[in-house]
Amino acid sequence: MNRRMPRIAVIPERYGDIFSPCASIRLHAPLDAMRRAGVADVRFQIPDEIEAFAPDVVVWHRVAIRETKAIETLAEVARRIGARLVYDLDDHLLGMEDHPEKTVYMPMVDAVRASLVAADRVWCSTPRLASLVEGETRAAVEVMPNVLDPEVWEFGRPRPARPDDPALRLLYMGTRTHNEDFAFLAGVMERLHRRQPGLAQLHMIGVRSDDTQSAPWLRAHPIPGYVGASYPAFVHWLLRQPAFDLGVAPLVATAFNSGKSPIKVLDYAALGIPAIASRVPAYAGSLRDGMDCVLADNDVDAWERALLDLAADGSRRAALLGAASALVTPEVFEAGWRRRLDAMLAAQRAGRTGTRGKAQAGAGQRR
Repeated sequence: MNRRMPRIAVIPERYGDIFSPCASIRLHAPLDAMRRAGVADVRFQIPDEIEAFAPDVVVWHRVAIRETKAIETLAEVARRIGARLVYDLDDHLLGMEDHPEKTVYMPMVDAVRASLVAADRVWCSTPRLASLVEGETRAAVEVMPNVLDPEVWEFGRPRPARPDDPALRLLYMGTRTHNEDFAFLAGVMERLHRRQPGLAQLHMIGVRSDDTQSAPWLRAHPIPGYVGASYPAFVHWLLRQPAFDLGVAPLVATAFNSGKSPIKVLDYAALGIPAIASRVPAYAGSLRDGMDCVLADNDVDAWERALLDLAADGSRRAALLGAASALVTPEVFEAGWRRRLDAMLAAQRAGRTGTRGKAQAGAGQRR
């Protein structure tokens, strides 16, 4: 007798009618891959649809459910239908005190805490983030690293041509919440420009809340209106920009940043460029210095030396890209979604035996 596929309900974080970029990366890409592979019946739902579907596992993300009462209701429904609850978290939303968007997220901190309490399992993007939330939950806390979808990123697509430009083309992209990180990098670029004018040009996408200020070494690239908040649309547009030489990922040390993931380095690798990043937990905890990327202390001298070394050594940039490219392959993506599937099947089995929480998290799960 054939065993039916597991039923998985996914409640993604949304910006209006579309999935948030984090939900696109963390939930939609890997779980839709399971659906397309025919190994699970995956449906993207709102909380009110859960009971009728009667899933085996419910997965939700960040602040996809923003009210504590709604989370409590979901937990009640899950108990009634025998579903296991998996909560996915990819940022330290309990450490928002020093974040530019704290006024947006602070009212939802109670919902994050309620989600951690309700969940049978919690997925975190990094070991550091997992350690930061373990004290908030009785659930098994598992590390589920970010993986890039080969279809969204069009793996294997030829890179656009590089412009005929003698300057090292640096790329810095991110949400418009990185004013402090940009201010540090601007000090590095000013130093470089004074010492070697024209050596490097910083091409910036997003990052700052205000694009009106400029500098001889800076080029800001506006994102077309049609891209909106859609992650796949942004990637599609980004892949068609003229080629860059090196990605930069400065990140100052804050409580919130300590829980971030190294996804920016993965994005750069998918674009075909190596990266230099700050030596902070987000990068140093997951990447190999001098192999996957170059890590530099948050010091103007350290960053200047690293940029000068990489500008002068094309073979080293190529070696860095070779190692980083191994982190963004179809095989890595498949391993990522299969890891999530295995975790959900384990949660489903645990539900049948009536066990819950940290007792389930073996040495292979909590890293």
